[in-house]
Amino acid sequence: MIFDVDEKKVKKTLEETTEQPVREEKNEAVPPDAIIVPALESELKNEMMEAADEEENTGKPVLASPTAGKIPDGLVEATDAITWDLDEKESDLTVNPLLEELSDYLVSVRGYSPNTIRSYNNDLIQFFRFLLVREGQFSRKQPFETIPIAGVTVETLSKVKLPDIYAFLGYATSQRGNVDSTRKRKTSAIRALYHFLTVMRKEDMVDPTQNLEVPKVKRRDPIYLTLDEALSLLNAVDGPHAERDLAIITLFLNCGMRLSELTGLRLKDVQDETLHIVGKGNKERNIQLNDACVEALNNYLLIRPTKEDGVEDDHIFLSNRKKQISNRNVQTMVQKYIMKAGLDPEKVSVHKLRHTAATLMHKYGQVDIRTLQKVLGHENISTTEIYTHIEDDDVRDALYKNPLGHYHVPE
Repeated sequence: MIFDVDEKKVKKTLEETTEQPVREEKNEAVPPDAIIVPALESELKNEMMEAADEEENTGKPVLASPTAGKIPDGLVEATDAITWDLDEKESDLTVNPLLEELSDYLVSVRGYSPNTIRSYNNDLIQFFRFLLVREGQFSRKQPFETIPIAGVTVETLSKVKLPDIYAFLGYATSQRGNVDSTRKRKTSAIRALYHFLTVMRKEDMVDPTQNLEVPKVKRRDPIYLTLDEALSLLNAVDGPHAERDLAIITLFLNCGMRLSELTGLRLKDVQDETLHIVGKGNKERNIQLNDACVEALNNYLLIRPTKEDGVEDDHIFLSNRKKQISNRNVQTMVQKYIMKAGLDPEKVSVHKLRHTAATLMHKYGQVDIRTLQKVLGHENISTTEIYTHIEDDDVRDALYKNPLGHYHVPE
């Protein structure tokens, strides 16, 4: 049996499981939803919201594997259509019918995004490999990434107990260098798997995740541009695609759009001064465009290629090939202007422009938190609160305004 192992032996097994050096995995993004099991609805709803919050805070792209996302030169604009199955089914080593069924369910019923499916898939591949080594079906000296997971069945998963899951999370920390947010996503992936097996497939097994505690993630204030830095970025835009690029950056800085939301915009989504946005989980929202956005969009649409030019793609923003512009293309373009504006490209990314929009609306526009939540498309108000961080100067002023702030000890 794989579960009658003392802690010292487990630790030794984990240390010898992989020859990989300790490292932090790149797919840090946390999925926007967590599976809601009826008996744990309140707890899992909070977990779902916290997971979405962490994804908002990190803003890091999700990579399917250590090699995914490394696009050859000249192909940067052809990467957005890559889905989880193309990334992960690189060999028979990662094929398992249960994972395929789970992915189909999460896409068709839960409406999860390709990034979420890809992240869950990677996490569960690791989990399956860990179980196979722990069970003794493969030598702990065998390179971890070469272990096929086809042998993991419902029977295998029915034997898993809570300590086995904690052992896997411990392995993720000690051997793979996973931080709290990554382990939290792995927890959500395992919960989703057992919800699917016990609730949807009605397998005769006990769900070992019912009492599984979710790793706590420390919150950090988001990085954002000051007003002067944002203006410098806008003024840095030039070149043959200036109208398009300025419209993109203007929307980021004024509307606080996510990258995928912007690249997914279609011509029909602009009605007068209203913009229709499809966000995470296919949630839709409408926002009113301000003068800067209307002007920038109109200037771009005047020179945007049309059907008369042989363009069939109805996405608003097009690449040089007159196709939907890719996420990678937008990221590269924004980084170019960030450097031209004299800003630090290591600290400022596309997602930081979303932080900037939220901060500027709250600080200078006195936008209340509920309105900001609607503009940004947040399901959970606590996510919005992260963007409304209070300036240090405001904190200091608040303390000075305390009526006891000028009290002196009598001489």
